[in-house]
Amino acid sequence: MSSLHALLAHIWVAITRARCLDQNEQTSFRNLQWLIFFNGSVSTLLTGGSLNFNIYGNDFGWGRPVAVRSGFSNQDDGKITVFAGLVEGSVDIEACFYVETLKAMENDAEFMEAVTVLLPNFQSV
Repeated sequence: MSSLHALLAHIWVAITRARCLDQNEQTSFRNLQWLIFFNGSVSTLLTGGSLNFNIYGNDFGWGRPVAVRSGFSNQDDGKITVFAGLVEGSVDIEACFYVETLKAMENDAEFMEAVTVLLPNFQSV
């Protein structure tokens, strides 16, 4: 298992707890073809992005990017986008969830122990 798989599994466990899903309910990962039948269930988690794309290497005339977001149309509940991080070897994760889910994750000590929050001036907390 890769470090990215372990990281996403850690997030999945935290989301499962935050959403109060039944621990005995079977979960699975499928390729994107299943989206044809997507019903927006509370137990759905979608992941996307590419660690191979140097998102921070782009300069459109405004200078080098300092943060990355996937855009408004790509921010549905349960959508996680993974980007190669600004610091080599790091990853940036954009996670879109309902406020109730985010608050529950914030109060999850086991999950927050592994989280680094960057403030706007890029000092970690």
